[in-house]
Parts: sequence; structure tokens; C-alpha cells
Amino acid sequence: MTFRTYPEFSTHYPLVLTTIMKRPVRMYPNEIGVVYRNHATGEYFRFTWMQWYRRVAQLANGLRGELKVQAGVPGEPGARIATMALNTHRHLELYYGVTGIGATLHPINVRLSAQHIVYTIRHAQDKILFVDDTLMPLLEGIYDQIKDVVELVVYMSDKPGLPQTRIPNIVEYETLIARQAETIEWPTLHEDVNATLCYTTGTTGQPKGATFTHRQLYLLTIHMMAQLAIGNTPDHDIADGLGTRLGEGAVPLLNTPMFHIHGWGQPFVAVYSAQKIVLHGTFTVQGFCELVEREKVTSVGIVATIAAMLLEYPDLKKYDLSSLVRVSVGGGALPLGLKRKLEALIPTFRMSSGYGMTETAPTIVGSFIKKTMVHLDRDETDAVLVKSGLPILGVEVEVVDGEGKAVAQDDHAVGEIVVRAPWTTGQYYRDPEKSAELWQDGWLHTGDIAKVDAEGYIRAISPSPTA
Repeated sequence: MTFRTYPEFSTHYPLVLTTIMKRPVRMYPNEIGVVYRNHATGEYFRFTWMQWYRRVAQLANGLRGELKVQAGVPGEPGARIATMALNTHRHLELYYGVTGIGATLHPINVRLSAQHIVYTIRHAQDKILFVDDTLMPLLEGIYDQIKDVVELVVYMSDKPGLPQTRIPNIVEYETLIARQAETIEWPTLHEDVNATLCYTTGTTGQPKGATFTHRQLYLLTIHMMAQLAIGNTPDHDIADGLGTRLGEGAVPLLNTPMFHIHGWGQPFVAVYSAQKIVLHGTFTVQGFCELVEREKVTSVGIVATIAAMLLEYPDLKKYDLSSLVRVSVGGGALPLGLKRKLEALIPTFRMSSGYGMTETAPTIVGSFIKKTMVHLDRDETDAVLVKSGLPILGVEVEVVDGEGKAVAQDDHAVGEIVVRAPWTTGQYYRDPEKSAELWQDGWLHTGDIAKVDAEGYIRAISPSPTA
């Protein structure tokens, strides 16, 4: 008896970002999935998952048809599509519309110097660039240096019409997608097709481009989701009524800029989890507090400087922030005193630290309480949670000396953090020399210095020059 097997739908089923995008639409098509507040005007925009998905489909149809964007193949990235955008619903649409047709999304870090922004655009060879209205002055200031590379600019704004500009080849986002069909037959992509291109901050030389495939970002997403499932709640938090796991009912505020290392992975995790996503454009203390109160935000990722701004905000107590239960801190050390002060002010949530860098997409280490530690008192668990943490699921991390040997776990010996994970970049884009420096002896070398304690918790003590 002969029969046909279907490895493309079984053993070799591709791990691609369209799978992530389709889940909330199938599960909750008529539920509000995306909420965006314009940080400049205070205006709100709400989309059901089906409305958002149809906009993504229209975008993809426009890219593939009208704009003739070419898909990539394994080992050869598709057309690079750049974004100069903040945390808006349109940027979230681009995350899936661009990658869903096999092109490469290049979220430009608009906090780089103008010189470095120009370099990344030219190095990536971005043919199409999507830009927010608030960032048009930045684009106009560098346009003469990129006009021989960028063939088309797509203008994104909550207000209809194009701006007065000297840029000749410019179209309006909403007009572009309005011309397109709301349905799409997504192409069958190989999971090793490149999805994104993220550049380092270039603090030591020119920025370097880290590439990530669909498979890598899919694996990052499901491992981040799985990591939440193994978290342990300390006894003292249970006694205080904390530690609730919200699952799909969580309401994340995507605070980390989506132009910065995939917004710490939240544009993927939150969509796959079918959680209502709250977008704020860019951070303001007043806007943050308003959104948390109004949308009942439960989780957010911040840096320590934002925590300090919240602590110093004189009107903080005017807002009901009691829905917050989880605050993740990255981008640098979390001071113990800051953690205690902010948690005392907003006692419903707990802050914890983490570690990653551009080349690791970024998440590789996160701080959580081991099951053998749940009996510890608050001071003891706080001291654990401000450390960088432990390797998350799916990651190998070591702290090694100059000979490549693991340092003693005594919280004194120092060494370099090295890592292996399915989602670490395999190489820098068009930079074999720096790629050879990044990967040595089968390990990605971060350049960061750290210590390890007896329980295996890592404490990074120097920032990465490329984070």
C-alpha cells in the first residue's frame, strides 16, 4: 500500500510568525485586541482582533502587490522594509504584515545618532521606509543622505492627508491599505526565511545588524510564554493575596519601544497569548498612569529610569494603579532601594530584573524565585529578584574566564557572559569580520562581565557595548 505523507504539515510544519498572528483572530475575533492612545493628542483608537487582522492583510496585500515587495529565501533576506515608528497599532501591523509575506522588517532605532541612522538605512539597503508623523522632522533632516537608497516613503498619521514635505516619493499609509483587499492567502514560508533585522546601538564603532528568522522568533515567543508557567510565588506574597496568574486575561502595556530589540518580545508574546494589547506611542508618566487606570493594565516592561520617574511623579497617587501585578525591568541593573520604594507605593505588583542584548533577540536571562526559596522572607526574595537572574527555558548561559572555563559560583569571581540559544543571531548582516568576533568556540560572546552566586543566579555588572 502506498500513501502520501505530509511533512510540511507535520514533522516539518514551519514555525512562522503568521501562526502567532492568526491565533487571537480565530479565538476572539470580536474582542478588543489592540488599544492605542496617541501620546500627543490623548485620542484613543480601539480595534477588535478581526479589525486589526484585516488591516494587516490589507498592508500585506499592498506590499506584495502594489509595492512589489520581494520575499526572501533561507540564507537570502527579502526586501528590507524600514520603520521609523513608535508604539502604535500601525507599527504592530507592520510587525506581521512585512514578515508575513517573507520580507525583512528593519525597525530603526530612532534614538541613535542621525549619522548612525543613516548608516543602518544604507547598510540594510532599505527600499521602502514607513515613518510616523512625529518623526518626519528626523527623516527630513537625513533624507539627502539616503535618497539614493530609499525609493518610497509611507507616511503614518492619525490625521488624514500628506504633510508639506520636500520628500518627493511619499504615500499615505491609510490610503495605501484602503485600496487593498481585507482577505489574503498568506504565502507558505520556510521557517528559516529571515524576518527581522535589528541594529545594535553602535557605542563601539558602527551599529551592527543582527538577523532573526521566523523560526528563531517563534521559538523565542513560546519559550518566553513557557517561562511564565514555571514561576513560583513566595509564601509572603501568597499571604498578601498576590501572585495571580492571568493568562489570556492579562493586559500588557507595550512600553519598551518596538524599534528596540523587538520591544523585548512582547509584540509576539502578547499577540500569541490573545491578550488585550495597550500601546502608548511613547512613554509619558501621565499617559502611563492614565492607561493603567483606564485599561486595567496588568503587566509592563520598563527600565530603571522610568521606575524612578514614576516614583517621583507628584500625581501618582491620584491614579488607581492596582491592576498592575508584574513589572519587568531591563536595560540595566534594578536598584534594590528603588524596587522597595515603588512596590511600597503600589503594593499590588512585584518588580523583577532580566538580561539580554540585541544579538539575543533579546531575552536570555530572567530573575524569578526558585521553588526551594518560596519560604524566604521579603527582604531575601527582593535581594534575589534584583539580580539579572537565571537562564530562561531553552537557553544555555555560562560566565567564563579568559580560558573559557566557568567561573566559581561564589558571587565574587568575574567572567564574560556567553550564550547559546535557538534565537541568538547566527551572524551579523553583511559583516563577516564582526560575526567571527561574536561567535567563538560555539558560544556567542556578549562582552558583558558578570558574577554567579551559589544558586546559579547571574548578576551582570557591566553593560554590553551592543545592547
